[in-house]
Amino acid sequence: ETARNIGFSTKVLTPSMDLRIIDEEEGTMNLDELQRDWDFDDPGRKALMISGKALQVFMESDETKEQLLDIAQGSSVLIACRVSPAQKAQMVRLVREGISPQPVTLSVGDGANDVPMIQEAQVGVGIAGKEGRQAVNNSDFAIAQFKYLQRLLLVHGRWNYRRACTFTLFTFWRNMVQVLMMMYYTMMSGFSGTALYEDWIRLSFNVLCTLPILAAGCMDQDVPARVALKNPELYEIGRQGTDLNTRKTLYSIGSAILHSLVLFWVAIPAFPGLEIHGTGDYYSFGTICYTCLLIDVNYRAIFCSNSHNKYTIGAVIMSFAMYIFWLVFYPMNKLLADILSPNMYMVPAHMVGTLYFWFCVIATPLIAMMLDVFMSFCFHHYWPDMKDQVAVTPRDLGQTEFSEEEESLAHNFDQESDSGSAEGMLESKVGSMDLTPFGQQAVPMFRFADHLRPHFKVVAAGGFSGF
Repeated sequence: ETARNIGFSTKVLTPSMDLRIIDEEEGTMNLDELQRDWDFDDPGRKALMISGKALQVFMESDETKEQLLDIAQGSSVLIACRVSPAQKAQMVRLVREGISPQPVTLSVGDGANDVPMIQEAQVGVGIAGKEGRQAVNNSDFAIAQFKYLQRLLLVHGRWNYRRACTFTLFTFWRNMVQVLMMMYYTMMSGFSGTALYEDWIRLSFNVLCTLPILAAGCMDQDVPARVALKNPELYEIGRQGTDLNTRKTLYSIGSAILHSLVLFWVAIPAFPGLEIHGTGDYYSFGTICYTCLLIDVNYRAIFCSNSHNKYTIGAVIMSFAMYIFWLVFYPMNKLLADILSPNMYMVPAHMVGTLYFWFCVIATPLIAMMLDVFMSFCFHHYWPDMKDQVAVTPRDLGQTEFSEEEESLAHNFDQESDSGSAEGMLESKVGSMDLTPFGQQAVPMFRFADHLRPHFKVVAAGGFSGF
């Protein structure tokens, strides 16, 4: 009864749900009968409650475990009450091992009896409270109150998923562009094994081309915190893995091929003009190609970022500044050039004095930008994700004027987003969930769960250890 009341008070259960109890005293223990009567076509109106004694019986057989999991997948919520710490971990393991493809499970707890469950899940969240810090010490993330879980998932979790995907794809993209340009040059040089870039110039690639995307990978925000909280369905992007899948990988590979072709085949027609002006040697041509590559990588990092601040812009400026410093410090320094590579002495001075060099460094990013804009338009126009729909139709999403209270909430959320602290977290207002696409009403934690629940295989509630 206590578990039932908490389910209704947290809005995990609603009066319209068909609630079934699996218990030898208050409900049924016949899974075959329950499975026959269960309406799997309407999981949003089904709910299960199971006791620890019943769970112990069903976990002894593989057949009953599969039956229980099958029934649980046909419901929107399963509440386990009077269960031991080991049984909590068993429930998480059942979901992890019994569902294909394997889902990402998350466990939340605030006491020592929740530690096995937290450790079993892929993601464990501990709540620091009156029951001690054992849950926090064994978790991946720690929060002060349960209400902060909403912001941890919908804002910070979503932001970091998109940042990590962007950083990963960009890292492969930049390496592909560099290697493809070297491959093209190898074919043109008769497969002699001569590298396109001078070795000591090429050694700066990882440092100079990592700084821009590193800043974006730490600070990028595709939507403001307020928009992410008002549209919990945006979380689907990370749950469905839409930012790092086969389609996005093929898109990055195609983009890398196009960029490498542009960079190399814009520089090749300029070679005769460079030779006429006395800068058509191997070292000058390779340095020009490397300069164009560096400009393109920095431009691409800016293009892939959804937001810009002093860190992202500063990283790009630092990348160029470090490259200019290295060109002055190494090839322009006769003593150092004689030690490392004598043929590189004064190459940058001859390079920047040629009009064809400036044509290359201006034309390559412009052509690459044109291709990127066209590809991005096609990609987001014909295969838009949820963020695209929110971004392109802001007036159709709901209110355009906000009350003083809502403006205060938004101001605090923006301040917290900039500072990265959790001290300014505010509890979402309690209200009804608008289940229409991209509803704009405030979404409390458990009402946003109502909206996402039909998309989940199993939603398990943990931490009810006192029942």
